[in-house]
Amino acid sequence: FTFDNIHELAIADAFAFQQTVNSFSDNLIAAFENIVTDSSYTEQAVVSYVAAMAQKGSYPEAIESVPASFKRSTTRTYLSAPYFNTLESMNTDLEDTIRKNIEHIRINKDADSLDLFTIDHVSMNLWLYPDVETVRNILKKAAEKDMSVATIAQVTGILEVYTDLTNYKSGYAKYLQPILDACVQKIMTSCEFEGETLTISENGVYLSVSDAVETGVALLRYGNLIENNTLQMAGRALVNSYVSDSSSFDLRTLASIYPTVAYENKYYPHFEKVFTDNGTTVWAWTCANNITLKSDTAASCVIGIEFPADWIHYVIMKGIPRFEKIFIYDIQFRTDPRFETYNSSGYVYKTAAQTLLLKSRHKTDVEDIRLVFYDNDNVTDLNDVSSTAVDNSLVGENIENSTTENATAGTTTENVNSTKKVTNQSNNL
Repeated sequence: FTFDNIHELAIADAFAFQQTVNSFSDNLIAAFENIVTDSSYTEQAVVSYVAAMAQKGSYPEAIESVPASFKRSTTRTYLSAPYFNTLESMNTDLEDTIRKNIEHIRINKDADSLDLFTIDHVSMNLWLYPDVETVRNILKKAAEKDMSVATIAQVTGILEVYTDLTNYKSGYAKYLQPILDACVQKIMTSCEFEGETLTISENGVYLSVSDAVETGVALLRYGNLIENNTLQMAGRALVNSYVSDSSSFDLRTLASIYPTVAYENKYYPHFEKVFTDNGTTVWAWTCANNITLKSDTAASCVIGIEFPADWIHYVIMKGIPRFEKIFIYDIQFRTDPRFETYNSSGYVYKTAAQTLLLKSRHKTDVEDIRLVFYDNDNVTDLNDVSSTAVDNSLVGENIENSTTENATAGTTTENVNSTKKVTNQSNNL
């Protein structure tokens, strides 16, 4: 058996794959809406549901339908932060998680194992790891391993890491190139046809649905990256074989698999690379479709955030240097500790961690955030203060005492230019 054998199969077809994703999403939404009133759902279920609804254009309805008790819950994690605010506590949770993951890399950097490649978000954490040489050694050591004795989870992880690092830092990804064909070969020799279905097993035991889907999507994404039609079809065939009919899945199963099946849905919370150059890094935890650095000068920069007009979302953006002013809708925003309660954009800036916590209520599909780093006429020093727009017309009608105090903190120009370029965020975690 080789993947070349599946070229004519319906389960390898791109249209069939999209039907599977759509059906899976519909079943997830139905399952969540059937139980939402009795509170028997997890944070993962809420996040998957909101992402699925957003892709169908029903994001505001999804946000509204999630019970207030969940939104106020102290057990929420950074996972749901892009939808439900409380950004300061969610940022702490995100930083703690990344710190633990980076520490895990440090402890296991010399381990004679490929298990590191099976950890969630390992690509992002390798990219953020402060010691470049350590990351290179981890990847070089992996490339010396015999993939024929690696596990399916390990070779799947390697394909995922290579695909991700090609975006984050291609200089890292290249170290895995010598073993990519062997990873594909390991997966291929673990597959077989059973009727019209492609199955995958390891040591005589079939992989779970979630593991099989992850391997299928890893093949598909890698095939997309290198423009290999055979691998694309193999990935689609695996996914379609396992989840083309998901009507019998319970909510927990649907919610846990959804981020993998719907990997192209950027409304699902994800890490977004914004900018990196010469050791400087800006990235975000977001549900935005895209975040880009649109312009960058010594005095200011403009960051464009793509999200549908009239929708509200929240962004944790790392690596933002101290600034003097911030403009949203071309309006300067000023301090108000209750910024998250208004029907308007707003922010908190954490100086020590170079972190911008942003509430973004879009007037247009692409909202520009302009940061002014240097202004001789009017310098401000924003030290961990909350802010909301001077534009009071955007304040929600139902908020009590909605008049904002547009006070700006007093300031100094000391070292403003020297902090213009972003330092590697991993040094702050």
